[in-house]
Amino acid sequence: MLSQVYRKESKDTRLVGFKLFYNHLTEEEWTQFLQHDEFKIIHLTRANRLRTIVSLDIAFKTDEWTRSSHSKGRQLVEKRITLDTTKLIGRLEKIQSQEAFARERFKGRPMFEVVYEELVTIPKVVFQNTGDFLGVNDIDFTKIKIVKQNTEKLEQLIINFDEVFQCLKNSQFADCLND
Repeated sequence: MLSQVYRKESKDTRLVGFKLFYNHLTEEEWTQFLQHDEFKIIHLTRANRLRTIVSLDIAFKTDEWTRSSHSKGRQLVEKRITLDTTKLIGRLEKIQSQEAFARERFKGRPMFEVVYEELVTIPKVVFQNTGDFLGVNDIDFTKIKIVKQNTEKLEQLIINFDEVFQCLKNSQFADCLND
């Protein structure tokens, strides 16, 4: 990864970035990566962690990880999933734990938190704030071609939504049901 980040770029390139998921590196690779303190960190999270799980499970099912404004997208019937409610709370807690661990891991470094739901609903504000953080004042958010893949309600995407509702309704993750 680092060899890609430091490869020679055109003179017009002002910034280079990359997406790094919590589980993409081994602990040894994380140790090596953290020796580099020149990176600014943009920590992208979702307010609705259930949506994170749903999106991930749909991506594994359909093998479609991104969608641009030019691509067709999947029909609802192709995307519907069943969630294992015996593991659901644990999966949500793991995401919560990974978010906290990332914040701790990058403590003391330049880090900016971006919440996905805000990125979708107020992109101009989020990109302006992100640009301020990066020292870039001319990000044109209207040229971003990646679009939200799963716009349907959770009730439509989750086959066993009633079971999921029962599992989460009295938990710390009950607010994830409000879609």
